Amino acid sequence: MIRQFGDIFCADPTTAGLVRQALNEKFGRERDAVNAFRVVLANLSRRQRYLFLYVGIANMQTGSVDTVSFTLEAPDERVQRDGQAKFGRFIDALGLTEIADSDLLIGRTGTFSGAGESRVYKRWPS
Repeated sequence: MIRQFGDIFCADPTTAGLVRQALNEKFGRERDAVNAFRVVLANLSRRQRYLFLYVGIANMQTGSVDTVSFTLEAPDERVQRDGQAKFGRFIDALGLTEIADSDLLIGRTGTFSGAGESRVYKRWPS
């Protein structure tokens, strides 16, 4: 979605600032709505000394499902630490601090900005 807008003209600079802030917040909510998702599946997979979590996220506007993965355990400490940090940011966006059962992710909502590996997750008021 591309939105183009010009300058805001108000006689009072304070009013102009408030209008600009309100518009920026509105555009932010619209941008978030484009990337809002609901978790529809969560599967753990162990391969040798690796433990992966695959999470299916459905776009709330289109219904298309994308899969994201998290490396929860790995023989390489850096890979494991990075994967767990990424997962920590993901569950924080879902309003959780920790989770014992991956099935508890299903039905939770969030949003993201960015794409692919550079996604940044944040909470979505459902």
